[in-house]
Amino acid sequence: MTDLQRAVLSDVSIPTGPGGTPELRGVLGVPEGSGPWPGVVLLHETFGVDGVMRRH
Repeated sequence: MTDLQRAVLSDVSIPTGPGGTPELRGVLGVPEGSGPWPGVVLLHETFGVDGVMRRH
């Protein structure tokens, strides 16, 4: 088992296609240190990413 790593969190916006939602907003978490790292996709509730999700 490894120690938990800290992650640098950044807000991101992903443009969508024409006629849809203007953008999808999310949070990109990148572990400190050198990679490579696996990818993780977090699907959040309608109200977006809240403080509890950011802490986990």
